[in-house]
Amino acid sequence: MVVNATACQLSSFFIGIAEICFMSAPIGQCGYCCPHDDTQDIQYKLFTRSNPTTFQIIPPNDVNALRRTSFDFSNPTVIYLMGFSESVSGVGTTTVRDAHLAARNYNFIAVDWSRLIVFPWYISAVRNTRYMGRKLADFIQFLDSVGVPASSIHVVGFSLGAEAAGFGGKNLRSRGLLLGRITGLDPAYPGYSLSNNDGHLAKGDAAFVDVLHTNPGVFGFLRPIGDVDFYANPGDWIQPGCWVDELIRNREFRWLQSCPCLASVFRVFEQPSRVSSYTVSRLDICYKTVQFPSGWIHGHRCCSANVRKNVFQNECAAALRKKWTIDNRYSTNKCYQ
Repeated sequence: MVVNATACQLSSFFIGIAEICFMSAPIGQCGYCCPHDDTQDIQYKLFTRSNPTTFQIIPPNDVNALRRTSFDFSNPTVIYLMGFSESVSGVGTTTVRDAHLAARNYNFIAVDWSRLIVFPWYISAVRNTRYMGRKLADFIQFLDSVGVPASSIHVVGFSLGAEAAGFGGKNLRSRGLLLGRITGLDPAYPGYSLSNNDGHLAKGDAAFVDVLHTNPGVFGFLRPIGDVDFYANPGDWIQPGCWVDELIRNREFRWLQSCPCLASVFRVFEQPSRVSSYTVSRLDICYKTVQFPSGWIHGHRCCSANVRKNVFQNECAAALRKKWTIDNRYSTNKCYQ
């Protein structure tokens, strides 16, 4: 069956300010699928402090083209993969990008793989996470070969992006390379729930894998799958501040489409000064030491695996639902001194 070319054209629509990417046919290997075309399907878009809002495309396997960009070999590199139906210019990616560049001069690479994860083709998008993982491994192996060690690279992924990051790490490991770190933001659960560790993001996919759970058992994993797993408000599948009436009351209309996952994860990244200030590796004990007036926290700056797996546990649950505090005695760590 030959797919009409118009069915393979990417378009988008908005719900509030959330941009949803759409195609009339999915990309993959099926009778009604559009064929893979890596020149269109996957682009690596570089942002730095010298080009914080205008991207530069990094072609894979072209070191001369890489050197013509603003990529700085002396700065740390973060690669971000968005989730199902998102646009690389959407609120999720731009929020994470802006927070990173405000905190430090990163090489922030946003992977534009929107054509592989378009609405409404979720099952095809799940299959494409493995494809994206192989291509991500190729790209990181290229960076490693030109002087950016895979062990120094931090990959952050949301939803399907977290699963693709895991497959990328597995591919690199099979090639004798170990990725430095993967941060999974609510790794996708539907389509992966019955798989063993080879079929989803898991510890071992990088030297350090940390996972944030804000929608466990629904769109995100319920069980711990990383070296460190952070659970915000255990038992709450919709996070405080993310109910529709609360969003309307607080005039946070842009999050209406994205709750319960995206809002609860990315509200942390909206305030980069708070992200960079709260370097916390022990979140299982509540104390009256550090104030979090908005009631949001994550483990982005935690880099020690010597912590309890299940943080945000029940002894803190009541405080987590209010204006809560935690112990900051363990805030110093070798990664972010």
